[in-house]
Amino acid sequence: MTGRAHRTLEWLLVDTHLWVAAAAASLTLFAAVALGATGELPSIGVVFSATLLIYAVDDAFDGRMCAQPARWLLVALGAGSLSVQLLLAPAAVILAVTIGALPALFYGAPIRGRRLRQLPGVKPFFVAASVAGAAVAVPALWSWSATQQQPALPRVLATTAVLFLLVLSNVCLFDLRDRVADARAGLRTIPVRLGVAGTRRF
Repeated sequence: MTGRAHRTLEWLLVDTHLWVAAAAASLTLFAAVALGATGELPSIGVVFSATLLIYAVDDAFDGRMCAQPARWLLVALGAGSLSVQLLLAPAAVILAVTIGALPALFYGAPIRGRRLRQLPGVKPFFVAASVAGAAVAVPALWSWSATQQQPALPRVLATTAVLFLLVLSNVCLFDLRDRVADARAGLRTIPVRLGVAGTRRF
């Protein structure tokens, strides 16, 4: 693969957030299987589109749209595909996605000169809770609406806990890579505060 092709592939998968949206969708599939809700596979598309939209809006708050106006296409793609899928979703799923998306959309918004993700230690727990909550809640609520049978609560809690810890560790490890840039940007992530050794112990 040539250098140009490699950069193009990296942009397509990483910079467009398609990779992270696909990762969230794969966790939703895992949760659906764990909860016995494999008949509700449209829930995977909902989480994929919602994740893509949230990360694209975060790019707008970061000011990346000025340098790369084509990124607005990702906002349109995420919003459009999510809207179409929610038209087919049960009311409980629509309500859950709406309530969950609001704080996620404003996670990167500047409020009185500060952003939620700039608060010390907020990012990993917020991201882990958001992803785990969506991955479990959407298929669980879709299944409940279709069958009127609630998934077993212990299984729901166990699946949520496993995904929360998985995403939390993943976010912290990725922040290790970005700790220098985060420190310059004023983001007080766990690696910035605890250092490499402290983060690994955490």
